[in-house]
Amino acid sequence: MLEFGSDVREIHGFVNFKQVDPASYDVRPGGMTALYEATHQLASSMYDYGKRLIDQDFSANGVFFIITDGVENASGSRTVADVRE
Repeated sequence: MLEFGSDVREIHGFVNFKQVDPASYDVRPGGMTALYEATHQLASSMYDYGKRLIDQDFSANGVFFIITDGVENASGSRTVADVRE
């Protein structure tokens, strides 16, 4: 799980869905929106983790959701083309 505003912060890595406790998160809107950077980090992490699982003969698939209160305005050099890659 990532939190992003002016920067991107990992709250935790991959966990079993049954272990997720929504009440333990204190995620608040604020700052700018590093949308492309957060999306790129998340997609790259999911790809890498899925590849490791497949290499160990596990089946793997993934889905992610992005919830934002703003538009991209803080990713620096990261672009939508980087996310598509």
